[in-house]
Amino acid sequence: MIKETELRIGNLVGFYRPEVTEMRIGSVQQIYINEDNIYRVIIPKFSSYIGLPLAGIKPITLTEEWLISFGFIKESNKNIVWDFTDKKTGWFTISERDGFYKFCNIRDLIGKQFKYVHELQNLYFSLTGNDLIYNK
Repeated sequence: MIKETELRIGNLVGFYRPEVTEMRIGSVQQIYINEDNIYRVIIPKFSSYIGLPLAGIKPITLTEEWLISFGFIKESNKNIVWDFTDKKTGWFTISERDGFYKFCNIRDLIGKQFKYVHELQNLYFSLTGNDLIYNK
């Protein structure tokens, strides 16, 4: 389960709707507490929006496909390293080990491990002040 403190506007998350058995992907548009003190998340659905309880929001596991869609390039060496470069933010590298990821500089792994798309989005924003853009 995702904690309310982990979510930012624009985070990509998974959710299920009763009429659909597969997980859908949506972008968080609003987070609020309703009259029963239950966190709700607003996600766009076609031309309207749906509100879901926080318990209905699922993290998306970070995969090679997701990294590529964000613009990361896999570097070849004994550790799996993903590089991202852009004119606004410069150089951003993460290292992959045992299904978890960590931000790294030239020599060291830095910070806590992460394994979900929203965690990468939040880390990138915290370090650069820019949103990580998803390219379908």
